[in-house]
Amino acid sequence: MTPAIDIEHVTKRFWRRNGLGFALRRRPPIEALRDIRLSVEPGHIFILLGANGAGKTTLLKVIATLLIPDTGSGQIAGRPFPGDNAAIRSHISLAMGDEQSFYYRLTARQNLEFFAALYGHRAAGARDRIRRIARQFDLDAVLDRPYQELSTGAHQRMALGRALLNDSPILMVDEPTRSLDPAAKLNIRRLLRSLAKESGKAVLMTTHDLDEAADLADETAVLQRGTLYPLGRPDARWRQNAERVLTEADGATRPPGSASTHA
Repeated sequence: MTPAIDIEHVTKRFWRRNGLGFALRRRPPIEALRDIRLSVEPGHIFILLGANGAGKTTLLKVIATLLIPDTGSGQIAGRPFPGDNAAIRSHISLAMGDEQSFYYRLTARQNLEFFAALYGHRAAGARDRIRRIARQFDLDAVLDRPYQELSTGAHQRMALGRALLNDSPILMVDEPTRSLDPAAKLNIRRLLRSLAKESGKAVLMTTHDLDEAADLADETAVLQRGTLYPLGRPDARWRQNAERVLTEADGATRPPGSASTHA
């Protein structure tokens, strides 16, 4: 089976500057991603674990072509990466953490209608999709309330719902169950499992939750300080290996005596 995502040697650096005015000097770059190799098959859920600042969100943005890598090659949804960025984006549904692109004064329904129009859905089709998504994400009761009045958990569900307005073969989600209560978390897990196993989507997601990764993942890896450490499929020894890799990866990248940055 051809992977939905298949990339290698991906590196992303961010440059910093010292000083002000005319005396600007470049400082050594921050290497956010370092020689990443990643493959995700259709119908599989690949979970990235790692601390805040590990590079997980940067990797999702690079795959979604929102950031351009310094090095790397491969294919995404059968399109050359990097290269045909518009075609790649049309095959990806993306839900990021700390979503800030919703319009706070519009209702939840109006926001979803707006983004459905951007995806090219006609009004009648958009209404059907929004009704279905509202049921899936328990948004029926808040659809006609201003977005600014919704809870943090509802904001999270809105981001996921918006991603699914565009029925793409690849779904990428950044900490999809953060800020949700236990019942809502279970519902999101069931939905993600259904999207992969029944709809055949390739799902790439990030989480801090080892229980969630063990429950959902077909493949896992730790991303720490830009380096990817493959963990494979969860099994009887997986949690012990995951905890060891998280600890060793953190210790290997911190200066002696520095504090852990795990969230």
